Amino acid sequence: MTKKALSSTLLVILLFLPFAQVTAKTFIISPDTAEATFTGQLLGLTSFNGQFHDISGKILSDPDNPERDMVQISISACSIEMPNQFMSAKAKSSSFLDCARYPRISFFSTRAQWQHGNNLRINGLLTVHGITREIQLTTKSRKHDVYSDKPLSFQGEISISRLDFGVGSRFSAIDDEITISFDIIALEEGTLTASLK
Repeated sequence: MTKKALSSTLLVILLFLPFAQVTAKTFIISPDTAEATFTGQLLGLTSFNGQFHDISGKILSDPDNPERDMVQISISACSIEMPNQFMSAKAKSSSFLDCARYPRISFFSTRAQWQHGNNLRINGLLTVHGITREIQLTTKSRKHDVYSDKPLSFQGEISISRLDFGVGSRFSAIDDEITISFDIIALEEGTLTASLK
């Protein structure tokens, strides 16, 4: 290829490169539009529940290139709320989440793939208490939202082992398995309501 032809090819690529990204949208997750709750068992006899109040993040969604979809979520560990003040303080303490030392719970997707219907399967890395594990979750979502001006929303749940993340001890009254449920509405970046972040 001649230098002139190469220059022309590069010019065409540069001219059309911005349009290749036009379908991708970024959606913002804020504490006002996201909820994460969890449930567990005490000695296998009675259940308890709790909630995280400070959730933020973003979702990159490209309907033309779904393999590039990305989910990033960050939760303030100290925003945890349990049924009473004693349990809340215990959950934040160094014997459990140790939120003073590990202030953030984070999730970064490594792969997002649409399944049958509106199911979105997400593989990613979850970091809790300074320990990172790979997890997989399936969420219910509205895939068509990314094509319109509507917010992007999805719901789901996942069960994890708190001991896998070094939270508490094996001899704690709280059972090992914790189920986390989430309900998230993400607003398109640049919209007026996205300023809630």
